[in-house]
Amino acid sequence: MYFRAGRLDVAPVVHPLRLYLEAGIGLPEALRRLAGRVPSRLQPMISGLARDTSAGFSLKDALDAWKDRLPPEVPALLAAGEASGRLPEILERLELHFHQEKEAARRLTGALAWPIVQALLAMGILGLVLIVQGLTGTAGRVPGFGLSSLLPFGVLIGLAVAVAVGWRRLPGVAHGRVALARARLGGTLGVAFDSGLSPGKALELAVEAADHPSWAGRLAEAKRQLRAGKSLRVVLADWPDLASEFLVAVDHGETTGQLPETLSRQAVVDREDGQNL
Repeated sequence: MYFRAGRLDVAPVVHPLRLYLEAGIGLPEALRRLAGRVPSRLQPMISGLARDTSAGFSLKDALDAWKDRLPPEVPALLAAGEASGRLPEILERLELHFHQEKEAARRLTGALAWPIVQALLAMGILGLVLIVQGLTGTAGRVPGFGLSSLLPFGVLIGLAVAVAVGWRRLPGVAHGRVALARARLGGTLGVAFDSGLSPGKALELAVEAADHPSWAGRLAEAKRQLRAGKSLRVVLADWPDLASEFLVAVDHGETTGQLPETLSRQAVVDREDGQNL
């Protein structure tokens, strides 16, 4: 998913930092004020950024030491926002983007958890029945539920193992994961284009955020085609798992000159699709 293990979740910083900047407080002072008000895991980073920007370093340079701990698109988007003078606006877009990603992940987890809980409860009840029958000497009196006939219990265990190993390939789950990957691709592209990044860099960050192996394998050729002047619609036309609605949204955005807005709206549609397992 978007927030991977080992990476810092900077979502708690984005909103208050935007408010400070919109109030006219300079970036170094805003970061200094935030340092003691963010979760403890983020305090070393925010304190370091406050120190470095106070010393005259740009936000881009100050973030270099933390790139390995952050989602790859975050330093690039913040640096682009700083360079363009639109940092508060980019922070606002990131805030919405993070919120939508977390909400999508929460709903997907909830949708997957309940069937698994039901299977575990069924296994527990059946196991309890077998134990009681064994202790009371009634095993074998109920067909299919005695200690001499463990077929139902074995079937449930087999199903549980199959789900645990191959849950990603279940039809509804696979569809949901692809739709959410599309949402991350489109959402990150929208923010990246809005911050003024080049098409190649924007696509690179979006593919990293989407975490879709097939798209990652096509990235180098796509960047080459973009440098050669091809449109994003043409470059993405034969990518797997990009629904026709997504490609239509790209075409519409490029035609109207509203690509960031169109991609952001399409990301909302894809997130809703991904949550309807």
